[in-house]
Amino acid sequence: TLMFFCFITMAQFYILGEYLDYRNIATIHIFLLLLFWVLCGSIFTFVTIHQINHWYEKPMKDFAKATNQVAEGDFSVYVAPIHSADKMDYIDYMFLDFNKMVEELGSIETLKTDFISNVSHEIKTPIAVMKLALDKTNNTGAGTAALQEELFRIERYTDLVLAFQRIGSSS
Repeated sequence: TLMFFCFITMAQFYILGEYLDYRNIATIHIFLLLLFWVLCGSIFTFVTIHQINHWYEKPMKDFAKATNQVAEGDFSVYVAPIHSADKMDYIDYMFLDFNKMVEELGSIETLKTDFISNVSHEIKTPIAVMKLALDKTNNTGAGTAALQEELFRIERYTDLVLAFQRIGSSS
């Protein structure tokens, strides 16, 4: 930016050079003119950096923080749009789409947890009924022993699934 303003000053000197005699202008006036343009360039640069930080960099840092929270399993994250509804830009739409995705992921995670919990409990009930029926028959045949062993294996796997589900929901 500073180079741009220096270029403008040089262009002004070139244009005015046809009408003014630089030998008659005091050096302090040339210095003040250059100082003026340096000051203008500095103010323009400061305002531009502030605007970029406010409207782009800070929202992107907040967005990065939110994506990190989602990656760690926190689906309660919400990123607010920067502008009002009538002045939305691409960043605002990206934030809204992100919020929709996070909401869907949270719903899917809840469905998955409920499904695993319900299915595991629904499997445990028939296993318990079959084990009770086998105990009442008092058959000691090879088929009965194999059936009891398989029921025990299924029950153990079901308990493992429930344990993994409890560990996953607590973290």
